[in-house]
Order: sequence, then structure tokens, then C-alpha cells
Amino acid sequence: MKYLRILSALVVLIASSWLDTAAQLTNIKVKGVVLDSITREPVPFANAFFANTTIGTTTNDKGEFSLNYPKAISAELVFSQLSFDLKKLWIDAKYKDSLLIILMHPKATNIKEVNIIGKKNPSRQYYLRIFNQYFLGDAGKLNCVLENPGVLEFRKEGSRIYASASTPLIIRNTHLGYYLKYYLDYFVFNDISDFDETRDNQSWYGFQGSALYSKMNSRVQEEQQQWSDSRTEAYQGSFGHFLSCLYMDSLPANSYLVLRAGIPDSLPKEILTDSVFYYDEAKLAQKYLHYAMWKNLRLFNRTKLEEVSQKRSLRFADSLLVFRDTRKTPLELYDDEVTLFHLGKGLLEFNSQGTYQVYNSDLIWGALDSKKRIINLLPLDY
Repeated sequence: MKYLRILSALVVLIASSWLDTAAQLTNIKVKGVVLDSITREPVPFANAFFANTTIGTTTNDKGEFSLNYPKAISAELVFSQLSFDLKKLWIDAKYKDSLLIILMHPKATNIKEVNIIGKKNPSRQYYLRIFNQYFLGDAGKLNCVLENPGVLEFRKEGSRIYASASTPLIIRNTHLGYYLKYYLDYFVFNDISDFDETRDNQSWYGFQGSALYSKMNSRVQEEQQQWSDSRTEAYQGSFGHFLSCLYMDSLPANSYLVLRAGIPDSLPKEILTDSVFYYDEAKLAQKYLHYAMWKNLRLFNRTKLEEVSQKRSLRFADSLLVFRDTRKTPLELYDDEVTLFHLGKGLLEFNSQGTYQVYNSDLIWGALDSKKRIINLLPLDY
């Protein structure tokens, strides 16, 4: 059996259930007021933004905010203010044109006793290099730079390195032309240098958080073109690109292979099986995810075209593995990019541009490969 050295589950897009068909691909206006959960006083000048997009604003002196959300994709609304804990809320069409009351909890003053690596500890520089390589994706710090590394706190538990930050990370990504204000939930790296497919304790990493993107400006035409080219390249393999190819029935032509995760009991013994080694975000643990190397699952046959609106709909209860071969290797090495795709019992609708909407379910599109780091991540509203 061949094992793939897959290090992490990096990007998980969870789309909320959208209930109003009329909201399909239209603006959703969200407005409300942010209050202190204890005093019920307004929270002025708090950041309000849709996670991992360029769409954000700040509350006024009365704690009021208003946002327009132009695409029916993942819609997690995030609120941040230095004196309060981060607040997150899933937004769907039922909130359209209604007034939201957002209660933010003041930050606790007690400090938990944890073994934090001090700023002068020589190990900190090593941990920063790990963070730059596996979170930013730029060990040389040339194109994706953390401008406030001092806010990072590291701790070591056994072979695992953990990073956290009480304030947002300020990131300058000159590869794609974006500034990011990144609210880090966690970063973990299992510091095992040797790879052994027979051991459970292997090198892996994972992270999760919410970012507000803003575009860089440049008067240099060559730099603008470089950003455009890099964004186009980064879009390849994204969920929008996958859905667009699925709509056009061009998954194989764009080097996609779709297989069912797990091995059915009825599978013939002579069928080859394989597995990917990845980090389970839900259980915060590493594991193998098995699959049968049988044949490409024809997802297109499961879709239904609505001629009037030119949308396709998709239902499936399986967990799927989406492989993308960027190096044109043989089928048995179809492992350059691997993504876990799960829909549950809901319905997914999408159009030829890859814009989508989910009904009565949550969508998980989680990258299991090591390519999807901050340096290559586009905002969801790209």
C-alpha cells in the first residue's frame, strides 16, 4: 500500500444553510448593533467582517454596523474589539434586512498558567521559522511576511509546537497582492523529522482562523500583472474552480479525480486501496483516511440542470476525496492536491462560474495537502 505524506487539513470552508431561494446570487444586507453583554452599552469602533473575504466595516459610536454580502458562499460574520472576546455568527438569508443584536463578552482578566516560550528563549527563533514555513508558506520571508511576530506566543507539549495570539496577525502577502488581518484560532505542528508510514506519531501540522483581506495598490503595471497571474494560478484547485469544472463536465480535463473516502465492505479483495495521512481538525489528531483506487466517481451524473436559472444541483451523502494532479504524474500518484469534500444530507446549487449556495446542510471543503498555506490563499469573494 502506498501512503501519501499529507501533512495537514488546512482550509475548511463551512457554508451555512441558505433558506431563501430569492437570495440566490444576490446581495444580502446585514445590519445591527454590537453591545457589551454585561452592561448592554454599545461597543464603538469594533471590526465587523465576513471571514476570509475583503468585506468588512467598523461600528460607529453607537455600535451600529451595516454590510452588503454579494455572494452566496461561506458567510461567517466576525466581530472583534481588543477589549472583548472574538464573536462569530453564521449568516444566512433569514437574516436579510433584519436587525442583529450582537453581544460581545469582555475579555477575562485572569491569566491561565501555561508554559509559554519567552521572547529571549533561543528556541523561539526556531518556532518562528516553523510558523513562517508551515503557516505563511514562505520560510524565506520574501513574499509573505508577518509584520507583528511579537504577538505570537509559543508553547511546547511533547513533540507538538503550539502557536497562539491574543491580537490579530498582520500579514503582507506580496505574492497575491493582499494585506491580511488574521485572527488565529490555533496553529499546531508535530515536530517529528523522520517519516515512517508504520507509526502514528508523524510530522503534521494544522491551523484555523478568520481573516479580513484588503487589496494592495500599485501604480506599477508589471506588479499588477504579477498579482493577477498569481491569483489566477492560486484559483486553480479552489472550490469555485472545482464547481466550475463540474458544471462544464471537465473535471478529468482539469486533472481532477474524485473517489469515495473509506473502503466499502463489499469491495472486491483484488481492488487496490490507499490512504492519505492528514490532521483531523474536529478531533485535533492525526489519522489515515483510506480509499479505494477504483475509478473516477462521476459526480456530473448526479447533478441536475435547471434550464431556466442555468444552475446545477448536487446531493450526496458520502465523504469524497478530490485529487488534483498538477504534475501530470500517473494515476497511482494522483496526489499533488487532496481535498476532503462532504455535503451531508443537504443540497448544493452552483452555476458555471462556481458560485454556490447550500440548503439545509453544512458543506466541508478541507484541503489535506501541504500546498494551501497563507501565501496561496485567496479571499472567498475573489
